Amino acid sequence: MRRKKEAVPRLRRGEELDALSRELGVTAVVLSEWRENFMAGAEANLKSRSRQTMRCCS
Repeated sequence: MRRKKEAVPRLRRGEELDALSRELGVTAVVLSEWRENFMAGAEANLKSRSRQTMRCCS
């Protein structure tokens, strides 16, 4: 889990996928999956919070 938490922000900041893959010893496909899962989770969280805010303040 720790590698994921460190890798995803580095990818988001623009680090090279292949270089990070070699450094961490995981495939580029795995890193891409981590990034996509992170983004999907972040988007779902924002949607959830948006609905909560709308209920709270309408």
